Amino acid sequence: MPKVSVNTALKLFKKLLIKRDQLKKIHTVTYFRSIRKVTFLIVFFIAGCGADESSQTDKNNNAKSPGIEQKNHEPVNKSKELLAHSRLTPKANNVVAKDSEKELQLQQFAKHLKLNYQVITNRPSKDCDKSVFDGLCFRAAISLQLEHLVTLTDWRIFFSHMSPIQKDYSEAFNIVHVNGDLHYIEPTKKFTTWSIGKAEKIEFIAGVWHISEYDSPPNFYVVVDGLKPAIIDSTRSVIDPETLLETLPHVTPFTEQDSQFKRTSKDSSVWATASQLFEVNKSIEQKPLDVSARIIPKPKSVQLLSKQDTLNISQGIQLTPNEFNIDKNSVAVERLRRLGIPLSNTEGKILKFVKSKSKFGKEGYQLKTTQAGIEISADNEIGAFYGLQSLAALYKPGDLNLPLIKVVDEPRYAFRGLLLDVARNFRSKEFVIKLLDQMSAYKLNKLHFHLGDDEGWRMEIPGLPELTQVGATRCHDLSESGCLLPQLGSGPATSNGANGFYSIDEYQAILKAAQERNIEVIPSFDMPGHSRAAVVSMQARYRNFQLQGKLELAEEYLLTDLNDQSKYSSIQYYSDNTLNICRKSTYRFVEKVIDEVVKIHNRVGVPLTTYHIGADETPGAWKESPMCHQFMQEHDIQPEELGSHFIKTISQFLDSRNIRVAGWSDGMAEVKAGEMPSSVQVNAWRPLFWDGHKVAHSMANQNWDVVVSIPDALYFDFAYEADPKERGYYWGSRSTNTRQVFELMPDNLPIHAEIWTDRENNPMVLDDRFGAKQNPQSDYKPLLQDKAYLGIQGHLWSEMVRSDDIAEYLLFPRLLALAERAWHKAEWEPVYNYQGAVYSQQSQYFTEQHRYKRKHDWRMFANTIAQKEMAKLESLGWLFRIPTVGAEYDGKLLKLNSAFPGLSLQFSVDNNAWREYDIHSKGVPLSNAREIKVRAKSPNGKRYGRTLTMKVE
Repeated sequence: MPKVSVNTALKLFKKLLIKRDQLKKIHTVTYFRSIRKVTFLIVFFIAGCGADESSQTDKNNNAKSPGIEQKNHEPVNKSKELLAHSRLTPKANNVVAKDSEKELQLQQFAKHLKLNYQVITNRPSKDCDKSVFDGLCFRAAISLQLEHLVTLTDWRIFFSHMSPIQKDYSEAFNIVHVNGDLHYIEPTKKFTTWSIGKAEKIEFIAGVWHISEYDSPPNFYVVVDGLKPAIIDSTRSVIDPETLLETLPHVTPFTEQDSQFKRTSKDSSVWATASQLFEVNKSIEQKPLDVSARIIPKPKSVQLLSKQDTLNISQGIQLTPNEFNIDKNSVAVERLRRLGIPLSNTEGKILKFVKSKSKFGKEGYQLKTTQAGIEISADNEIGAFYGLQSLAALYKPGDLNLPLIKVVDEPRYAFRGLLLDVARNFRSKEFVIKLLDQMSAYKLNKLHFHLGDDEGWRMEIPGLPELTQVGATRCHDLSESGCLLPQLGSGPATSNGANGFYSIDEYQAILKAAQERNIEVIPSFDMPGHSRAAVVSMQARYRNFQLQGKLELAEEYLLTDLNDQSKYSSIQYYSDNTLNICRKSTYRFVEKVIDEVVKIHNRVGVPLTTYHIGADETPGAWKESPMCHQFMQEHDIQPEELGSHFIKTISQFLDSRNIRVAGWSDGMAEVKAGEMPSSVQVNAWRPLFWDGHKVAHSMANQNWDVVVSIPDALYFDFAYEADPKERGYYWGSRSTNTRQVFELMPDNLPIHAEIWTDRENNPMVLDDRFGAKQNPQSDYKPLLQDKAYLGIQGHLWSEMVRSDDIAEYLLFPRLLALAERAWHKAEWEPVYNYQGAVYSQQSQYFTEQHRYKRKHDWRMFANTIAQKEMAKLESLGWLFRIPTVGAEYDGKLLKLNSAFPGLSLQFSVDNNAWREYDIHSKGVPLSNAREIKVRAKSPNGKRYGRTLTMKVE
């Protein structure tokens, strides 16, 4: 046993007492106990004894607190606390034997427990908490059933639940909310033992609604103090062999349209059954079109040079020396090769590059194919790159005859972006580069890289190792000394798909890959809200240095006021996810992160030009912070001005580094344009049914560069169809299929009230008149005639994205429609009314002629996806969504249709073998069918879309 002097012991004891009150803010109940134990050990060190006694004290304390102190719902974890290393005596043999037996019981419990989650009704009850969500809540139940006797006691079942559970109705079990979406179930004293084969049902209510079978994440897990947690097998996801997608067997399928499928009594949503889809698809001619000359995204001008002749490239395409740097086009050339186009330096049809002078612009080009060869003209390598990508877009897999055409092209918007959220669930470097390939193929040029949020910090920052040591991992460590709390169904282990980060080398590899593809990477660590990963990581840093007695280092990058008593709940239900913007160390932290990111960019020759600060905040986060009370006095500002002070300060810092600031519209709306740098980029993300058009117009009118980011059509984490079996969120749109993305008219946002509905499928009315005509106090103005948007951005938020396959399914084919609207302005888009108007389904600014042109444009676009692009995506290993199929059966004739004509369709009658449907026929004669199943098949025939079933009454 080590010896210490009395003076040393007293000094350490004094430090512990001094820091006691500060530690209370960020340490758990177990940590206080650990302080007492450390003090206890100091005394015995001086006396030269105490190992056995300290060990016994530890056991006694553990017995009192087997995981979480229920009284205050404060997370407690003893396995990783300070005294883990101080147990100097080994366990007795009988203790080891008991633990081994308990471990076996835990594993059996996890293996044999059948857990089921069921939504009972989405209609609110009198018990709903009226202070949150306008009193909206839903009722659900978790059932627990054991088929084999397991004598496990003192267990808890931890699980993720999208919204906090407000109340449970069980006497035998309690449900407790921990933080974020993490909850646990524990038995009460009234629970005695399991009845084999009998389900224990726990009914409860929770905020808002669950209208998808994917709302209950997988990986419930059981915890017994001192043992390794185990995932309950019945809650693991299962891969469907036909679709190759994740399914959740623990969730009871929805059957009730009114009480389960609809969120309120006013919800007019229609279940996307086979019959309903057939009606929707009726407007689309099902016979395949000739799409040989169709390019996605559609060029500005295409001239067909011959209807009969083609360019045969069966002997290959010969690459010749040219005026452009061929290395800067190597990615586009490689795409031609990977798609199956033979390339050569000595034979085949000659591909000639011509460098023009100020003719086509920064990204413009001309592509011409003749029987003699191919010619691409451009002002620079970027234009030549996009010319090559259009050549690849002409190619139909398996057909080495190209149409003879002349294309003159340039983009609609300078900003054609995609947000990839890797903070909630991590995606590997390889996935990101694979995605960059597809972005460049369809001429997208901005990757908004969401690297930091509540659930994860995903980038190595020199000098701040805790950000990735703690913040890049979620696991069952309730003290959060080594990782963040489990969230989003990530489970208890560190080795899960949610975890990970980019080393400096990996991030730089992404930067270089993006540069080669003419894509700008815009990094983002959300602040000051949505910052829990950073907050917890810096608390871990604080604890580490504080225990070493290095207080200055401990507080150097601390992001919290240790004496803050504020109580708040973020939109994701965290009570501790916001930076304290009144601490100097908070600004030191932000500046440190940005400066390191700048250095990382510069080292590979890819300067950081735009940084997205997020600008989200949480109301009430600093209300009881003594630091903020003092800060407001010193700066003579009000509580509601704290957020804008942070945004202005960080924006000015970025400007001093020649970096343009970007942020989300709600946070940026708090600051005045005159107090910001001259160049500001803002993502206008408010849904249209919440007057999102006004946000976009107002910010563009104050000379900010607006990127249209409305969730109504541009959030790809939303479900494709209004079907409980479709994964995805629905808070901003009940469904967002590829056609809705295609139909977006970014330059004329309010006109969508004529063609779209709100999230409950009810009509919208969007008032775009001058404010004084509606409200004398309003200074709202429609979009000014000399203003225009910078561009548009799609978004893949990743709360539900637990694998690459899910990411790919949600992205494609919607990303192609995003590219179409970002690059090309359709001729069916009406000109915006700068005088202002009221838009509804009755206003008819979107005329029948507009609708006719749009319908035919969609038909060609959809055919091109089905006949060309899906085959390309499949050959490159992408798991795109295969559409569900429409069906109509009148008792005699079965008819099928699809949103993407050209795909193979199949049907099965009364569980018999699948049969091919002839799309050229008028239907299949069929009688006495009781059940009909329908599905679509991928181009290579190895994968199928989700099956829909029709019950014949």
